[in-house]
Amino acid sequence: MNNIWKYSLVLSFTVIADQLIKGTAQSLIPTLGGFSVLFSEVYLTRLANPFFIFGIDLGLSSSWSNEISEYLNLLLCFPAIWWIVKWRNRAPHKGWCLTLILTALFSSWLDRNLHGHTLDYLAITKNFSFSIADLYLFIGIMGLTFFTLKERSKG
Repeated sequence: MNNIWKYSLVLSFTVIADQLIKGTAQSLIPTLGGFSVLFSEVYLTRLANPFFIFGIDLGLSSSWSNEISEYLNLLLCFPAIWWIVKWRNRAPHKGWCLTLILTALFSSWLDRNLHGHTLDYLAITKNFSFSIADLYLFIGIMGLTFFTLKERSKG
């Protein structure tokens, strides 16, 4: 069974959902500092993140971080697409994980092109900001790692 159309459908819906959630969060959260929603450690916030995933700052200027991340996201989309096509029938679970990774890469690239940064609206202790796209990337990488290790343990 060819899963490419399913991956494409999931990719489309997840990118659209990510952009809609970001737009809604940006319009409904009134202050840039945000407000606590859970144990005074988890915040809904409005942040323009020119840095890397989860707001990680590698000590580069924000414009350099943004440019590097923009080109890296675009560059990594191509191997992700190639692996999705390669594994579409042999390892569909890996294809789903790669679709989540591709969603995150494309959504981040789209944000950086449209806004000049990513739009983060979730934060932990105000130093660690992220969006749904960052969670897609994390879940995709963890799933890919899990399925690869599971495959290797079988033999």
